[in-house]
Amino acid sequence: MQKKVLFAIPSIDQRGPDRVFFELISNFDRSKYKCVLAVQEASGYYLKHLPEDVKCHVIDSSNPKQTKYPIAELRSIIREEKPDVIVSTLRMIVTATFARMLMPKAPVHIIRPANHLTLDGLSLIRQSPLKHTASFLVNILTLWLSNFVICQSKSLQEDLSKYAPLKHKSAVINNPIDIESVREKAQAEKIPRWGDPSILAIGRLFPQKGFDLLLRSLPKVIEQYPHAHVTVLGEGPQRPELESLITKNNLEGHVSLPGFCANPYPHILACDFLVSTSRYEGFPNVILEATSLGKPVLATNCPGGTSEIVIPNLSGWLIQTENVLAISEGIKMAISEFGIINSQEIINFCYEYFDTQKIINKYDYFLEELLVN
Repeated sequence: MQKKVLFAIPSIDQRGPDRVFFELISNFDRSKYKCVLAVQEASGYYLKHLPEDVKCHVIDSSNPKQTKYPIAELRSIIREEKPDVIVSTLRMIVTATFARMLMPKAPVHIIRPANHLTLDGLSLIRQSPLKHTASFLVNILTLWLSNFVICQSKSLQEDLSKYAPLKHKSAVINNPIDIESVREKAQAEKIPRWGDPSILAIGRLFPQKGFDLLLRSLPKVIEQYPHAHVTVLGEGPQRPELESLITKNNLEGHVSLPGFCANPYPHILACDFLVSTSRYEGFPNVILEATSLGKPVLATNCPGGTSEIVIPNLSGWLIQTENVLAISEGIKMAISEFGIINSQEIINFCYEYFDTQKIINKYDYFLEELLVN
């Protein structure tokens, strides 16, 4: 019998969790599952690319009475659709958790936290202690109240297990990637190489991503490789600080901050290697995308799923987190070694572990087990 799955996410635009939900919705076996979507924003890149058979409920975010957590509205959608399963992520985890509490007979609820709970929580608490301490505690509560927790990596599972007994109610399922689609988009545009070597970093300009560490590491790299160039694709509140660091460290001509790019894949294809200097991660889709294109990645071995994608001597190099000297030495090492990395072996590795159908099969297996039991 076909089961109905309601996916709940704030929006389905171009963030990592949005792409993952789009991949799941698009590729679930229609003979087994009917997919329904609930979002809070009527716009979004993937919204217009949804399969025609997917019904999408848009909670009107333009309503002045609308809250960040539209519990009553989502409850109404659940009552209308009567799904067998709700799969939620980001702040919709909280919304769906409390919407279910208002129902006498609630469907199974699977939550998929998108980031490292401890480190992301501490980072936010430092910004606004009262507000984010409450939010942190609510996120812990959702772990207890959910029926099942999908963890993007073993590292995230270990972190979440500090706050709730997840041994028998969690599974590690990595993010999927449609490798053929990424490769097609990568060839849609020809991007000129900037520098020799050409190094790429991608992400929101936010402290989590550690771009400040990257820029502080570059002077020692430029001393040895004066033609090296780093392009950082992304936008965010840290731009003024990063621009100041470029000036302070005399990196004009060696670093570019062109902003957000809707299709970063041609840039990945044109670079020599990707660098990721994150302080923590969930499951870094940017690294996964570089891997799907056969590009090696130099990455900090930070909490999160990075070390499950970046395998030394295969798909790249791991270096110490929050260590400027280690980043400098790592970049110099990558410059000397990227030419001997086998791109096809990286692509084969990506197909074996992260191809969309492989990940869909894992979801299918655990959904069957969960709904039977």
